[in-house]
Amino acid sequence: MPATPARWSIRHAGALWVLAQLAPLFVGGAILAIAYGSDLPDPLPVRALIAFQIGLWAVYGLGPIVATQRLGEGPVADLGARVERSDIGLGVAVGLATQVALIPLYIPIGWFVDEDPSQAARDLVDRVSSNLEWGLLTVMVVVAAPLVEELFYRGLVLRALQPLTGTWPAIIIQAAVFAFSHLQPLQFIGLFVFGVVAGWLAVKTGRLGASWAMHVAFNGLALVLVS
Repeated sequence: MPATPARWSIRHAGALWVLAQLAPLFVGGAILAIAYGSDLPDPLPVRALIAFQIGLWAVYGLGPIVATQRLGEGPVADLGARVERSDIGLGVAVGLATQVALIPLYIPIGWFVDEDPSQAARDLVDRVSSNLEWGLLTVMVVVAAPLVEELFYRGLVLRALQPLTGTWPAIIIQAAVFAFSHLQPLQFIGLFVFGVVAGWLAVKTGRLGASWAMHVAFNGLALVLVS
């Protein structure tokens, strides 16, 4: 993986990360205020939850593109934002294997915590009330989230960290930040392991194609398992 261009760095990645965490509150809040006023449904439907994600995805997706175009050589050259045919099979195989391998990891958690680690995902699926919402949820989980999260974490963040920490510390740090950002304590270990494997794929191949495919397969299987 090429060294980070001098004009963009971890400072830009960190600023974008902070902005991404704040964006759902403002963008999603504004959309819900327009759609529902003060009469918010409880629980929020899937389409309302997607509104909260729009700001987050905009920063995760557009932030790295703008930063690298203005301060570097663009997302393809700087972040490896490209896909080759071999990436698809490799990523899908690794994604499915990682999801299956993580299932036994949560068994010991149940010995100490009286809560299902997958309950948040099950609650989300339970909110689906139509084929349209199933389609929206599938796009959100299997298409949009993998696309922008890989561009941001395994692209911008990982490559900004590498010159400062070396490869493996950078992989570990970005995986920890990725897991923390989901704000699901019981899922932290699984998300961290996923982030490490995805980071390793991005480094090994020198591009994001395999980690994109891995993320799609990982999330797709997870959606099937909780449905």
